[in-house]
Amino acid sequence: MTDHDRGARRLLAHRLTAGIGTLAIAVALAGSAEAAGTLRLLVWEGYADDDVVAEFEKKYDADVQVVYLTSDDEMWTKLKGSDGADFDVFSVATSALGKFIDAGLVAPIDVTKVPNLGNQLPQFQDLSQVAGITRDGTVYGLPMAYGSIGLLYDADRVTPPPTSWSVLWDPQYAGQVLLSDTSEVNVTMMAIALGMPNPFKLSPEELEQVKAKFLELRPSVVSYYGSPEESIQIYEAGDVALIFSPWGEQAAGMFRKAGHNVAYAIPEEGAQGWIDAWAITKGVQDEDLAYKWLDFSFEKNVSNILTERHNLGNTITPSTEFDYAERLKWSEASEDFAARNDLWNAVKAAQ
Repeated sequence: MTDHDRGARRLLAHRLTAGIGTLAIAVALAGSAEAAGTLRLLVWEGYADDDVVAEFEKKYDADVQVVYLTSDDEMWTKLKGSDGADFDVFSVATSALGKFIDAGLVAPIDVTKVPNLGNQLPQFQDLSQVAGITRDGTVYGLPMAYGSIGLLYDADRVTPPPTSWSVLWDPQYAGQVLLSDTSEVNVTMMAIALGMPNPFKLSPEELEQVKAKFLELRPSVVSYYGSPEESIQIYEAGDVALIFSPWGEQAAGMFRKAGHNVAYAIPEEGAQGWIDAWAITKGVQDEDLAYKWLDFSFEKNVSNILTERHNLGNTITPSTEFDYAERLKWSEASEDFAARNDLWNAVKAAQ
């Protein structure tokens, strides 16, 4: 999904995926008891699928222990609580990595130990140009997945396809708008819709404008939801035409898989884009194995799973499904999380 609580988004990824059966998993786990090394991962679901982990374990005679995240708060609690000692590698949004660097919870990355970085797409080759992953010339994260936070719409009901965020206020869709219950991304979305120059760094005056615009939208909102699964349930049970989704492309794929003619749009004003990266904890126990995982994840066939299976952009293989990068505003840390949270709670409490 960071400034976008992507825990629920990851929970929708398929744990048991094509290409490996129950027996294969059992064999892999049995063999891991005598593995040469242990790798501890803290990840969003979709970044360490069972068959991918089994392939890595077999290739490197390793035992991989995976803990799946459900929220950004959980990531911080688990890493901060153990001072980075309970995990070796974790997945983190580039916009959130800075606070882990500040807290001394991540180790510098030696890119020479990850030769498959040479496979990365041109826009990710120069790591100094990917905001949030370097500090004073030192690399702390390796970008591996990206996506957007856009607008889902019922393609049968919403015609023509929406091209602007202003469709949310269109009277014909009054009472048919579904919003996520996530303060950070909601405020960013509204700032983009209002054409504010930096939607991640808002002044008190701009925050008030955002609040006013949300209050204007409030009568059209049918409900709020916390996960893509919940959004599908509300859609199926009620009269919903437009859905603002922090889970973007993944949620669109889920709606289609559920048999709904729901399409996805990036409005002309733009939308928030996010990048997730691999990072190594300060408490890494088997550094060599950690680097093997990083390099393995950037193999073309492994990286491409993010796109083919989970509807995410990956940093290795190009995809025609992600041709709107120029309209995305890549995530940054916001000016004041508490202020955004208070704003959103006030909007929800308004009658």
